Order: sequence, then C-alpha cells, then structure tokens
Amino acid sequence: MMNRYNETGTIINFSARTYMNHKCICTYASDDEKFHAIIDDYGVMYSPDGKRLLDTVRQLKHYEVPEGVEVICDGAFCFSGLESIKLPDSLLAIGCNAFGNTRLTALTIPRNVRHIAPVNPIATNQLLLDKFECLSPYFKVVKGILYSKDNVIFYGAVTEDYPEELEILEGVKAIANGAMSHRAHLRSVSIPDSVTVMGDGAFHCSGVKKVKLSQNIDRIPAECFYDCRLEVFIVPEGVVNVDDSALGHNDNLITVVFPKTLKNIVYNVFSGCPSLTRISGPRKSNFMNLKDMQKAGLRKGVRSTRENCIIDSYESNMEGVTMHLHN
Repeated sequence: MMNRYNETGTIINFSARTYMNHKCICTYASDDEKFHAIIDDYGVMYSPDGKRLLDTVRQLKHYEVPEGVEVICDGAFCFSGLESIKLPDSLLAIGCNAFGNTRLTALTIPRNVRHIAPVNPIATNQLLLDKFECLSPYFKVVKGILYSKDNVIFYGAVTEDYPEELEILEGVKAIANGAMSHRAHLRSVSIPDSVTVMGDGAFHCSGVKKVKLSQNIDRIPAECFYDCRLEVFIVPEGVVNVDDSALGHNDNLITVVFPKTLKNIVYNVFSGCPSLTRISGPRKSNFMNLKDMQKAGLRKGVRSTRENCIIDSYESNMEGVTMHLHN
C-alpha cells in the first residue's frame, strides 16, 4: 500500500524492505538522524558517515553531490529552488519526491541507482524536465515516461514528450504517487488490468478527461483524480474504497457510477463538482445514503424514494444531484 503525502508533498516513513518484489533501500531520514547530521557550506545536510544526504536547510541553485553518497533521502531537495544537480556514481537510492518542486531542467540518474521510491522523482513539478537521462539498468524511459526495467512500477512522466493519450504498458502492477500530477496535456489514460495499486495523487491536477481503469484495483486513492477534466467516471467492480478528495474539483464531472463491491466513501470525494447531476449505485449498498453522501461532499436531502433521492450539492449551480439506485 502506498503511504500518504505529508504537507511538503513527500511520503511519510516509507521504509518497506520490498515493494512489488523489488528490494528497497531506506530513504527515510528520522529526526534523530537529522539532529546528529553534518551540514556543508551550501546548507546540505548529511549523515555523519557521509553516505546519506538527508535534507537542505536553505535555498540553493546549483549543487554537486559528492562521491561516496549512497542515498538521497525523501524530499531532500524539495522546495530548495535547485536549478541543476550532478549526482555521483556511488548513488544507490533516491527517496520520495527528492527533486519535487525544484527548478531543474535536466536530470541524469547514475548507473548504480537500483532503488527509486514509488513516487515520481520530480512529482509536483508543474514544468517538466527538458532532458532526463537514465544510465541505471534498473529503470527505463519510454516516450517521456519512467518505468522500472521490468515494467512493474510506473513512475510517470519526467519530460514533456509524454503522450496525450497514454496507454500504460501491460505488466505494470503499481502506479507511483504523483505519477502524472500536473501533466496538463494528458487527455486520456488506459490502465491495464495488471495494475493492482494506484498511488495517492497519481493524476492530480492533470488534464485527463477519459479514464479506463484496471479491473483489479480495490481502491481509488486520495486525490487520485483531483482537479482533472473528467466528465464521466465509472468505478470498476472490485473497488472497495474511494478515498479523500479522489474526484474533488472536477468542474466538468456529470456522472459517477459505483459498483456493488464499494463499501466506503471518504471525505470530500465530490466537493467542488458543480456539474455533477447523477450518481448511480446499487440499491443495497453500505454507502448510498444521505449521511455518507454528505461526507462525500453533498448535503441537504430533498426527496427520497425507493428508486432515487435528490440531494443538493456543495458549490452547485444546478438544482440537485439525482442518486439513482439499481439492483
């Protein structure tokens, strides 16, 4: 299971030893580790043995990571203002969102890197890289998209030449957190049935209008399709949970169809969806009721029958949302 974003867009305590049968190297820097850290002249923080780059304590534009560093920890350069960086051949692991929200235009992954945490390494960058080069045999780039070499992990777009109509490669099992976040010219995505896990914010603030979801996922994660351009969203059978703000702020969203397997809707799933007019789901469900619909971002029950009920929605420009219940 993916871990949740914290307020800086990094991942909280991702310390699993394996992920999708890939061996992991710990990229989490604890408060105790930072307390005993050494800080160089540029404000970059290292473990006492110099093998782990933990964080940055001030803004910097250009930086060369010294030889001997093996791990760049979670969020190490996030929000640092970094414009260029050179990474050493000694590097083995890159943590969650290590280069997110920077000003990088180019990045080269050295040949010995064997672990990239399951988050797009430049997640939350609204401007993509002009050049991304991967020298490591453990990863590959296909049409501007970073994958693990065996196709198991889809890390997402790293350069501007990703396709508008994206077909994720067959065999992918996990879509990383923030994989296509802020990828504005993405218009459609087809997710193969080999995918069993989608990360938080995977398509957050993207331009996606049409989605074909895997039939083998059990969760629509937090903010996965937040602030997109969806019009119709069909949740496949097998999905059990729809998490916080998963579909929030889709201005064009008109119709949502839920499966019989769904058991739980978390907060604000529909908040900020002014065009939503129809929600369809099973009559004998655990969630198609006024209380859960209020929690999901709708409010004020107006009328209900055995067939349907009308609910006013938050931030709505129309009279109400028809909740159609079927067998």
